[in-house]
Amino acid sequence: MINSRFSNNEIKKILKKNNSTSIKITGKAGTLILVDTSLIHRGNPLKHGTRYALTNYMYPKYKFDLYESKFKPILKKKLFN
Repeated sequence: MINSRFSNNEIKKILKKNNSTSIKITGKAGTLILVDTSLIHRGNPLKHGTRYALTNYMYPKYKFDLYESKFKPILKKKLFN
């Protein structure tokens, strides 16, 4: 399995290079957090229990044609039947 996590040192280098800062978003169990995940993001390692995530991809309607072939097998089942 490929390790796709960024280490703390890697994050620090990226932030320094881009003169940027990070923010930590937290919520109680059941909290919905909406975020643009095309940016660097990560969750803290779990101390116990299970974390569930639901991913929903959203695209502007004007870009639909660019993504249609990617989602066409699903779209055919959902929209065209």
